[in-house]
Amino acid sequence: MNRRDALLALLALGVGPGLVEAQPGPARLAFIGSGSAEGGVANVAALRDGLRENALAEGRDYVLDLFWAEGHYERFPTLLEAALGRRPAIILVATIASARAAQQAT
Repeated sequence: MNRRDALLALLALGVGPGLVEAQPGPARLAFIGSGSAEGGVANVAALRDGLRENALAEGRDYVLDLFWAEGHYERFPTLLEAALGRRPAIILVATIASARAAQQAT
């Protein structure tokens, strides 16, 4: 399974059921990256490509909020607090450290 398949599986598990009960409008997705926006271009592009390949359009079906730790893992709790303030339907994480921070925040 490649990264795109893994992200799509997470997305399907997290957003699919929520869309039925969600408020009207696009689902908000929060991506917490451990690096920088420049370094994460390929991963974000793969995520967007995978969503598009599954007939999901940004702006219509989802809004993608990106948060970057810039290599400073101690920033994860603050980034997650900011992400949760936007009330995402799903949080996508890139590292075990960010997954643990997400577990603690939620």
